[in-house]
Amino acid sequence: MNRHALIPPGVLLAMHWAFAGTGPVSVSQAWVRAGPPSISVYAGYLMLNNRSNQTQTIVAVSSPRFAKVEIHRTQIENGIARMVKQSELVLAPNGILKLEPGGLHLMLIDPNGVLELNERIPVQLEFANGASMNSELTVRAAPPDT
Repeated sequence: MNRHALIPPGVLLAMHWAFAGTGPVSVSQAWVRAGPPSISVYAGYLMLNNRSNQTQTIVAVSSPRFAKVEIHRTQIENGIARMVKQSELVLAPNGILKLEPGGLHLMLIDPNGVLELNERIPVQLEFANGASMNSELTVRAAPPDT
């Protein structure tokens, strides 16, 4: 009997993405804004490139360096910036989605230690199809050059 016959196709795809580090989505310009040692919430930014002809949806992000990671959008209401939690990030086919200051971003909540400049913070992106992807955010004082 084929041992893979018992594993659903979505699980096989997730295992492939997680272990091979491949998939239709690539990450670039990934960074976390540095802050004072007492800060409990950081902002993370990155650019996602969907190289496939299918919509890709990220439904969760996590990091072993933080208690929680949430997807947020900055929304201005009556001249005041509010952070609005988002349930997912939708990447259009063959599209680019930028998480940047003043727009979509990651809220990295309750770090388990002080973040140092140039430290690489591991993150895992979870997709709606069950696949996952590992990446890193670099702690920086300013955005990377584009």
